[in-house]
Amino acid sequence: MEHYIYTLAEVEEEKDLGVILTKDLKAGRQRREAAQKAMNVLRTINRHFTRLDKTTFLILYKSYVRPLLEFSIQAWSPSLRKDINCLEQVQRRATKLVVGLGLKRLEYADRLHELGLTTLEKRRLRGDLTETFKIVTGRDKVKMEDFLNAVQVSTTFVVTSSR
Repeated sequence: MEHYIYTLAEVEEEKDLGVILTKDLKAGRQRREAAQKAMNVLRTINRHFTRLDKTTFLILYKSYVRPLLEFSIQAWSPSLRKDINCLEQVQRRATKLVVGLGLKRLEYADRLHELGLTTLEKRRLRGDLTETFKIVTGRDKVKMEDFLNAVQVSTTFVVTSSR
């Protein structure tokens, strides 16, 4: 019986299933590529649609741009403020494409409200909370014990004075 010894090569980054994994496990490269692809799609939309109304914008944005920003986000979830801001900047720019509502002069939060959108960061949080709820209530096939340690929390509050 022969034995083989294989040596793994050390690499700086690897792309697997469309997700870039770097040696230091930071999401910067993945974030840059996602933002660049999304911006390219936004430029294409802007070039081919001279006037975007709210309905058309939402269909195009939700179908072609946002999926690029959120692709496999669970695997590389951006936690650094610069990564979050970079992705959010794409959505910021996108919301200015809609004409007829005077959105260009509004603040970002107001544009999101007018369009019925939320920040990408809030979407990720909501998705995490939804998954947690499904696990805790048994609506998911995942066992709660595999992911969460339930702790009994007291609802009694004790207020002490420093005097």
